[in-house]
Amino acid sequence: MTEAAVARGLSALAMLRDQVPVETRLISARAVAARCRCASLAVFLAHEAPAVAVAFLDRAILDEDQWLAILPDLGPLGRSRLRGRDDMPASITRALEAFGSTDFALGAPLHVTDSQSVQQLDGHPESLEQTGPSDAAIALNPQSDIASLVRRIEAYRTSRAGNDGTAPPANDSSTPAVMADEIRLRSDAEGHIRAVAGAQRSSFVGLSLAEPARATESGFDAGVARAFSKRAPIRSGRLWLTGEGLNSGHWLIDADPSFDRASGRFQGYSGTLRRPIAEIADSVSRALIHAQDVANPGEEDAVKAPPPRRVAEGMRQMVHELRSPLNAINGFAELIEGQFFGPVAHHYRALARSIVGDAAQLAGTFDDFDVAARLDMGNVTAGEGESDIVPSVHAALSQLSSYLAARNSTVEIQGMEELTVAMPESDARRLVSRFISSLAHHLGEQAQLVGRVVQDNGQGFASVILDVPSSEELDAIARRSLVDPGTDDHQGVIGIEFTLRLIDRLATMYGGSLQRNQGQFILNLPLVKEQPDRIESAV
Repeated sequence: MTEAAVARGLSALAMLRDQVPVETRLISARAVAARCRCASLAVFLAHEAPAVAVAFLDRAILDEDQWLAILPDLGPLGRSRLRGRDDMPASITRALEAFGSTDFALGAPLHVTDSQSVQQLDGHPESLEQTGPSDAAIALNPQSDIASLVRRIEAYRTSRAGNDGTAPPANDSSTPAVMADEIRLRSDAEGHIRAVAGAQRSSFVGLSLAEPARATESGFDAGVARAFSKRAPIRSGRLWLTGEGLNSGHWLIDADPSFDRASGRFQGYSGTLRRPIAEIADSVSRALIHAQDVANPGEEDAVKAPPPRRVAEGMRQMVHELRSPLNAINGFAELIEGQFFGPVAHHYRALARSIVGDAAQLAGTFDDFDVAARLDMGNVTAGEGESDIVPSVHAALSQLSSYLAARNSTVEIQGMEELTVAMPESDARRLVSRFISSLAHHLGEQAQLVGRVVQDNGQGFASVILDVPSSEELDAIARRSLVDPGTDDHQGVIGIEFTLRLIDRLATMYGGSLQRNQGQFILNLPLVKEQPDRIESAV
């Protein structure tokens, strides 16, 4: 296509632009972004409405020479979006740095004569459209050079926040700049998201339920597309949003089709988006990072908390938020089980007893999360003291008795004599209890777990040994958790792998270890020095 033909096409688009809704233009920009190879079209879309420009520039793919040629024409908003991408060539990054003094400069104030008034400006709305509300506010009633400068800085920051898409305008209550955990949405009959409540619209409007997303793009999975094609309810469908914003990451969608009552015509889907459990801690962490960046916009990266610490802080905050409803549920269940307010049917008492047990198990899991987060933050140190690990073993077996009986499983541990280890009783009880219970839970029904407690004078350890038959799954878990705990692909796994890694970290802090050796899991805890020789030989 010749340049003249491209120019005529862009001219026609410019004439029709005002007749096309922003939502439709946004959908079109998303659709052509990854396929656009025309620099002139890229410049045209870069000067569209901010939401449309952001949707295009965040995904556009051009040749290096094309980017370099159009950088001056993109404007501050366009260049700011390219600065946020991590796939730009080094030459583009250097060129963007050269525009820094221009893009980050404060605009000159609008001079208004004394004869002008607010009513005069109100009578010419086109002047407000050209200068923007911030510039108009700056122009009115100037008091001093310092006050004017302060207002210009505030207007600049507000304008950049709105134009970059990183924060909504102050008067837009429909797009809060906070972390969302549930979002309501509605699509049209073609499957395109048209309405969003509870989050920034630009992150979701234009996504299609009808077409599965490509590997590196935002969008819904194939299961959602299949349900859409059959006009069937969508349950726990998956959505992936690229980027680093508060809404990025995985979402689950539940939606139902809607039909016109009179004609029966399909009208689209209405439903909600929610975060998967595995994403909650990461969402909290992103919210904390966003809050710190907003509160300290000029803070250097070197003095900000490192990402691992931020993630740990997010995990601790999540645990804190979950404890309150869990304690409330547990308290009501205990009231029902104990019949404190009067007689309760046996069925409901049994149900309440089950809830109390589940709540206790969840509380233990929350404790593990909290300890793991404090370990990542460096807030856990080895305590002083000594304790006998045998009572801890008895406590673990007592806690597991009802669980094991319901599943026809048994745990037998021999060699139960006093063994004093160099660690506080609370930590020793946690380690031994979690060690035994995690493996018992993992083995499932009709499991027969046999173990022993021994003293190894040669190494100075008291060892709790559990015989666990080798299996490909369990050996892989042990290898990831204990041999190579830094494997990135499994850092977020919650279950026995998480528990084994936590036990190993706590034991290592005291000079012990957790090992997997020929069908055995061995928890080694350091003995108190100068303890008399008492070698247990129970097998």
